[in-house]
Amino acid sequence: MNRTFKHSFFIVAGLFVNDAFGQTTPIDQVAPGPHILFEARNIKATNDPAGPTLTFDLYMSASQAYVDYVATNGQDFAFQSCDVAFDVDFGTDGTEISPSVQSIANEATVTNSQVAFINAPVNLAGTSPAGFDTRFKYVVIRTETSDDLTTTPTHVGSVKLTWNAGIVIGTPENGAKIQVRTAATGYDTGPKGSKWGDMSGNSANEIGTSAPTPSVPLPVKLSTFEASKEGKQVNLTWSTTEEVNSDHFDVERSRNGKQWTVINTVKASGDSKAVQNYTASDNAPLSGNNLYRLHMIDKDGSIAYSSIRNVEFDGESLSMYPNPVSNILSIDAGDFAQVSKVRILNANGIEVYQSGAKPQDKVDVSKLSAGMYIVSLKSRNGDEKNYKIVIAR
Repeated sequence: MNRTFKHSFFIVAGLFVNDAFGQTTPIDQVAPGPHILFEARNIKATNDPAGPTLTFDLYMSASQAYVDYVATNGQDFAFQSCDVAFDVDFGTDGTEISPSVQSIANEATVTNSQVAFINAPVNLAGTSPAGFDTRFKYVVIRTETSDDLTTTPTHVGSVKLTWNAGIVIGTPENGAKIQVRTAATGYDTGPKGSKWGDMSGNSANEIGTSAPTPSVPLPVKLSTFEASKEGKQVNLTWSTTEEVNSDHFDVERSRNGKQWTVINTVKASGDSKAVQNYTASDNAPLSGNNLYRLHMIDKDGSIAYSSIRNVEFDGESLSMYPNPVSNILSIDAGDFAQVSKVRILNANGIEVYQSGAKPQDKVDVSKLSAGMYIVSLKSRNGDEKNYKIVIAR
């Protein structure tokens, strides 16, 4: 059984006699627990602007003592139902939530006939335990016709949880973790002890839970990401300290932090535990703010985003020459394709030139009188900026 964080986290449903309820499962008199075990495998945390998701496969198994007891005494004392609950802390580099945040979708699909139903309530009532941001659960239900449990962990369900946009799942190094706990259907899901039920109606049997387990790491451990200005271009550099199944990096740029465009794609190392260094360049930065981020894509489709870096080219990436000008005014705007209109206004604010829908980076001003003028540039995103020039004769 692989119990490394990458592949699974582990919970043990151990059975104990509780005289306060007056009911026990007979197997408790025969063999000490644990008897029912749950695992979550193939865990993936995906950070997406539309909202992060957590997916995993739910595995279930039983102790040999449980299997032998049910084979001898019948299905009346077989495991019937249990709530498998989860508490999630998004970590210090994720989203700090107070009060408890609720998921917007919780899905579960049965994948094996050992289980009849998996109900997926969107949330548990009340607030999350101290130190956790959110909680949710899956109700595992079996019937008399369900296949027998075995000592081999069996994939009984696939589940998916989704949160609202704006929430970010952090990394284990910065405190992101998930705690697993169980309870019989209809009982509270407490942080220390809870209960399960069998087919005969015995449902007051306490079970133990595991200690908090770290959450799923993102596909790439990004140690640095920097953006710096060099002349009329932006140099982007980043480093990773570990990569698992990583595929590539998309370098994205935005003016407003809402609409992002891929300006470069860099192949990732794939699998590495050594420091890997990467570089990319933006040879045509925008006038004004240039926001950059890394979109990190894993080979299995998992994604993550870096922090955002800003480089400002306000006034520096655009120049008009010569100034003063006599005949032809040249406009160097970096990415001139982003300019949608060029206008020239005289000192009285009267428009004396208008480029139309297809502006050119060279404007003939030889027929304009000497004096001071304003050149107005409008970009395709709606921004409009003014620059002073002087026409001399």
